[in-house]
Amino acid sequence: MSRISWVMIGVFAGMGFCVFALEISTGDGLVLRLDEGTGEITGVNIDGRDLPFFSGVFGGLQFYEPTPITSHSTIFHEDFSGTEITWNSAIMDNWEASAVYYTWIDTGGVGGSKYLRLGDGSHTGCGIAFPQAINVSHGSILTISWFGRSADTENKYIFCLRLFNVDGEDITEDSPAPSSWIYSAASQAHCVYGMTNVAATSWEEFSYDYLVPDDASSMTISLRYWRDGDFYVDIDELTIEETGGLDFGNVINVSGPVSQVAPNTYEQIVELSTEQLKFSTTYSSFSNHIQADVLIEDTSSPLRNRPLRIYYTVPINATGWQWGDDIYQNRTIEAGETYEYTFSMLSRKVSIYPWSAAYDDDSGVSVAVPMDVPRIQKFVYTDEKGLQTLFDVCLSTETVHVAAGKATVSFLLYHFAPEWGFRSATKKYYDIFPEFFVKRTERDGCWEYPISPDLIPNPEDFGFAYYECWPKTEEVRDYCYQLGIEIYYYMEPWGIWQNYGDITEKPSYEERVGTLEEWAADTSSTRTWLRAPRYYTAQAVLNSGYKDSEGRYYIDAFEYFWHQWGGLANQFWPCYPDTDFSAVTMSSLHKTYLVENYFDEYDGIYVDSITVNHGMGNIEDFNHGHFQYARTPLTFSLTDAQPVLASQLAQYDFLDWLASYLHSRNKKVMGNIFSYAYRYYAHLLDILGSEISDVSESDKIAALRRTLCYQKVNTNLLQWFRGEDFVDHEEVEQYIKGQLFWGFFPGIASCGGGTGWGESLERYFLHPELYERDRQLFRTYIPIIRQLSEAGWEPLTFATSDDSNVLIERFGGWNYHCVLFTLKNNGEIAVTADITIEAEGLGIEDNELNTIQCVELLTSLRIPLSVDEENRKIHGEISIPASDVRVLKLYPPTVSVSNKKWMLFH
Repeated sequence: MSRISWVMIGVFAGMGFCVFALEISTGDGLVLRLDEGTGEITGVNIDGRDLPFFSGVFGGLQFYEPTPITSHSTIFHEDFSGTEITWNSAIMDNWEASAVYYTWIDTGGVGGSKYLRLGDGSHTGCGIAFPQAINVSHGSILTISWFGRSADTENKYIFCLRLFNVDGEDITEDSPAPSSWIYSAASQAHCVYGMTNVAATSWEEFSYDYLVPDDASSMTISLRYWRDGDFYVDIDELTIEETGGLDFGNVINVSGPVSQVAPNTYEQIVELSTEQLKFSTTYSSFSNHIQADVLIEDTSSPLRNRPLRIYYTVPINATGWQWGDDIYQNRTIEAGETYEYTFSMLSRKVSIYPWSAAYDDDSGVSVAVPMDVPRIQKFVYTDEKGLQTLFDVCLSTETVHVAAGKATVSFLLYHFAPEWGFRSATKKYYDIFPEFFVKRTERDGCWEYPISPDLIPNPEDFGFAYYECWPKTEEVRDYCYQLGIEIYYYMEPWGIWQNYGDITEKPSYEERVGTLEEWAADTSSTRTWLRAPRYYTAQAVLNSGYKDSEGRYYIDAFEYFWHQWGGLANQFWPCYPDTDFSAVTMSSLHKTYLVENYFDEYDGIYVDSITVNHGMGNIEDFNHGHFQYARTPLTFSLTDAQPVLASQLAQYDFLDWLASYLHSRNKKVMGNIFSYAYRYYAHLLDILGSEISDVSESDKIAALRRTLCYQKVNTNLLQWFRGEDFVDHEEVEQYIKGQLFWGFFPGIASCGGGTGWGESLERYFLHPELYERDRQLFRTYIPIIRQLSEAGWEPLTFATSDDSNVLIERFGGWNYHCVLFTLKNNGEIAVTADITIEAEGLGIEDNELNTIQCVELLTSLRIPLSVDEENRKIHGEISIPASDVRVLKLYPPTVSVSNKKWMLFH
């Protein structure tokens, strides 16, 4: 329901007229007030309460148009030839080590002068750290260079830096690491690593760019080496040069009349002649939210590339409220602080969830974005502006599917009950967009890879439901179908591995590109590559390859791209997965030679390596030939403001096509999707999860998986990288219990053998002595996990514990007369926790309160319950060992056997 009314806000003295506000309202008590003449937000009302606003802050649409800064200066230089300066020794996270990890050498450096030797002959990962902070300008580009020499070309250089804000606080971990850099917990720094000398004993120059994050004011630096042995490296001429970065100029308000154009629809069209931009904003009012869709158009002639940072500000003064990071963490909003919950992507901070949550005791408000309108975007709260969402887009002259010179962004505003904080905001998001969380699986279970189920006795004990594989024989497929195990054929559309065989030295860039060009030209060859003719695949790689700002393929951007797989050298070619299938591209290769060619053989497609913050999933593509195929707006490089195609949005376009194609044909999509990628792609996949290398994940990451896939199946795959230290029985049980708490299914691929990706791993299901040892664990836990999964996770638990170490999650609802709670004791000692359950929230009737039964499923113990009838609360005490889990099941004493859901739970 929507209404429009005219509300007198005030009378300007001596001006003789009134300022009117236009009201846009929802059917559930949210009112957004806009100034009719300017479109500025003048108020937000929730259930009759006017939320506090900052005075003098423009609420509404704003933007910056950044331009490059050309200033250049040397901010650090040490040639090691003059007076010896004081350096700290550094190893791991200790940048002031008492041991000495460097030596001065008097002659033989670059130009014959002094130089510094790193290492002490017995430690690795060590080196030097400059003890003083170096001032930097946020948004600038640092070019860090040095000369290095090593007697062993296996030695790797590591450059580390730590960031500090204007108050001297270390902000490294929370700041976005630029492309090619990572945050390393080992050194507690942003690091670039993997650089090696091409030739032994020769001085070679190394140079890397670093984009200084917005909040940084100074930094400290460290240079080290890494090698599994007793080695040294030499360094000389360490220089850091700073170039301007981007000037975002002054923020410009998008101010202009807004009016109602149809029932529940309002429009603001603003043409800014000076800036040569046009903004068309449509507000749509729904029963439970207000959505704004903004079209930005370049009106200059001729059109030109226009990098833009778009803001929408709701100037709520939320000081003293709570800021919800996720379902477990919230923070009290304090004056002078900034609140956001982000990860690093394309050198930016991007929000981990597509919705935000700010709330006090009376009201909760969320600014959110639709998951099917993906953009480079984040939410932030400051006491200067209030609650904001911001987007980085670039209007391009070369886009086709996105009309040239245009871009769109979308966002929404809704309110939620504050009692459960972020969990309430989550539930409301599900209600607004149920189409993003449709569960298509009929049988829930574990991910199996790589061993064929027919090679494992009684594989049904292990809960297999989804077999990731290459095309299989009819016999294997029939065996799987008889057991209800679905088959998912493998795909990695983000690029391709090229096998170079048993070589130790990487060919030059020109040699590697030349080989592909030769293969593409050899159309008479009968060789195949990835199921297609080799010439076709080679041409597809050349056409689809991402390129950097210098026009070079990204094949050397990350150490991982030249990798040993099974003892053989392989080059990875990261590629743009466009969805114009008429050309010879990686996408057309996968569509023609896999998706369509084997269509009748699989239940769905398995997509590998779905990432957004590292490797192939975190690339700025400067290849202008790709811009025409983009179906989402381009963004811009933070180094020079040039338009780039974000690999994350390119991946979205392909996964969106694949999901639509398969779903329309009753097939499904399974993905090896790493944690932060859920933010962009969870709604496009049907079976989610990723390879993990430890028996437990942090609650932060597990909560992210659970929250963004809602009731869809999540099944992880353990890859145990511990060399000869095989995974033991207790570790397998720890892994399974950790997955059980979240209703995840515990797949296992490897049990040891190697210490990293690509090494000769030992496969768990090729070791009968291991899986027979653990078979009873799966027989015990998988049926319980299946109950949880079939009941369905719910964000609102309506249950609390008197012990803060005990976490609780809920599965199912009383509408099925059965509710399950998982409980996890994160403490180091056993506890007996008092669990309080809110009957009203679960929908339990008064006449049922004293009849409810409770059993703990892992021990089969009956749990006595007590009832607080006045407050309609149920209490029960449960003992939980340290670092352990329990599962409570609540149900009435009698339930009709015709209740299918109830029968499933039994």
